[in-house]
Amino acid sequence: MISMAGLLKRERRSQERVPGRCDIEFSSGTQTYTGTSSNFSLRGLFVRTPNHLEPETIVAITLHLPDGSKARLTGRVTRIVKALPVGDLLPSLPYKEQGGMAVDIIEKDPPYLEFVTSFRTRVLGD
Repeated sequence: MISMAGLLKRERRSQERVPGRCDIEFSSGTQTYTGTSSNFSLRGLFVRTPNHLEPETIVAITLHLPDGSKARLTGRVTRIVKALPVGDLLPSLPYKEQGGMAVDIIEKDPPYLEFVTSFRTRVLGD
């Protein structure tokens, strides 16, 4: 059985995301923060970080790719996920204890396009 929450989540995304972790630096204004990706698509990513920016904030992102290169993106924060107290964790909610933010990608560079395309092929067989 598919839950209604699962259906709504799928409808919001125009492209399936694939899981993957890379170190990330992101900034808005003069502040720079760090985080870790937890999933990617050509149109968005989720950043695990305790430093949430408000929805609609434009953010510059540097993604440290597995081969040692960097990808540079510009995105817009679409939602934040607050950290859960450790005692409230459920097995069906992995990694939520760290919280984070969903980001729609506005601009992406060629290294990001190449990384996501090849990563999707390896993981999803696209």
